[in-house]
Amino acid sequence: MLDQLIVMAAPTGVGVRDWIFSVAATIFAIVVVIRSVQYYAQREWGYLIGHIAAGAIVAVIVLANGSFMNVLKEIGNLILGTS
Repeated sequence: MLDQLIVMAAPTGVGVRDWIFSVAATIFAIVVVIRSVQYYAQREWGYLIGHIAAGAIVAVIVLANGSFMNVLKEIGNLILGTS
């Protein structure tokens, strides 16, 4: 009985991990917006487009990690011919 109570009360850290991801995503978004405005003001269109594209890719990798890993596995299976 006491074993089950201890296991049930043990923290998993999911709340802390979600909070860290939320803060990191907010900081990342702020940096992307500031740099994008800077490139827009300097009329550096190539850098602006590249920066936004890279930001979108990094955001997908960080925020949708499970889905991204599944896509990578499927691409690897297609290239290697495994199932």
